[in-house]
Amino acid sequence: MIVAEKYEYGRGEYKIQRDIRGAEKVELPTAVELLADDDALAVSTEVSGVFGEEIKGILDEVETARGQIGEKKNTLRSLGIQISAAKAKQRSGISLTDTQEALVRDESEAIRLIESDIEALNVSITEKVGRGEALKRLNVEEAIRSGEVGMLPAITHFGIDPLQKFGLYAQTGIWPEDELLRAAEDIAEKKRKSVPPIKWDPPI
Repeated sequence: MIVAEKYEYGRGEYKIQRDIRGAEKVELPTAVELLADDDALAVSTEVSGVFGEEIKGILDEVETARGQIGEKKNTLRSLGIQISAAKAKQRSGISLTDTQEALVRDESEAIRLIESDIEALNVSITEKVGRGEALKRLNVEEAIRSGEVGMLPAITHFGIDPLQKFGLYAQTGIWPEDELLRAAEDIAEKKRKSVPPIKWDPPI
């Protein structure tokens, strides 16, 4: 549908008549889906492209931080149980160990320290996810810029071709800026010129 609209555009028919909004996204080895939220970073461990290794490192860091949060939450639950048990003994007149006395005495501070650690880990995850989002977008842009993402068939036009942008958006999920589209068109043009012409000998 996009190709058909493109050729009509080249003939001077500027009205888009087909519904191309629902064009199916094509999964590319270098085009990684952008992140919508925290959990989206973990959607795939098979990340390639120029920033692939760095993105994998971020995925590992986020996974480690989430594991640490889980451990901290378990520690917090265990601490709550120990404090409750120590308080129950204290109310019953049962003698407490030094550790139990310290838990009752410093209850608020002990809980605050663990909650502070959890908060710091959450902030760290948010920062890492933001960095991952930026790198994934750069990964897609680099794939477009280097010609790894295929362009639509070229037509003669003046200025920026909006249908090429539709085509790239349908494949990658990002709307390319004019500069990025020009770079992609230059690469596509060089590739076309590098293909040797087909020799054909007419029958005698």
